[in-house]
Amino acid sequence: MKEAAHNLTPRQLEELRDIFNCFDTDGNGTISRDEFAQILSVVSLDPSSVQIKLLMSQVDINGDGQIAFDEFVECFGAKELTSTPDAATLQETFRVFDKDNDGYITSAELQTVLQQMGVEVTGSEAADILAEADRDGDGRVTFEEFKKMILDKPSNEQGTSSSQ
Repeated sequence: MKEAAHNLTPRQLEELRDIFNCFDTDGNGTISRDEFAQILSVVSLDPSSVQIKLLMSQVDINGDGQIAFDEFVECFGAKELTSTPDAATLQETFRVFDKDNDGYITSAELQTVLQQMGVEVTGSEAADILAEADRDGDGRVTFEEFKKMILDKPSNEQGTSSSQ
């Protein structure tokens, strides 16, 4: 069951841990059904209780009603971090952050979504995060900038310093 973790770099595991911790809003080390439902509503899926139960059962491998970190890695790690997201996935993810559907992510939108996920960030921190993707410096991120940021992320961090 832990084979997915063996295929991930330490950096990828760290990224997954950060994501997991954002979803584990009560900090108890697991993601409950309610926390899972909150995640789904943040990404605008707004599923019924039956759909939540079905999705939860797919992630909750041992069936204890909680998603432990190893289950999270098993379900999401190998799929999400070791492969390049397709255009539809990128577009849907962008839409989650682009709350007013104007084609841009602003620091206020980023702050709102992160807070909905239980991540407390100040306006200044949200602006700093946004600045990393804002290649033209206009204070907002277009889909193209967002896509470039995601796709330009090193997928294989070996700690080597080749060509620079």
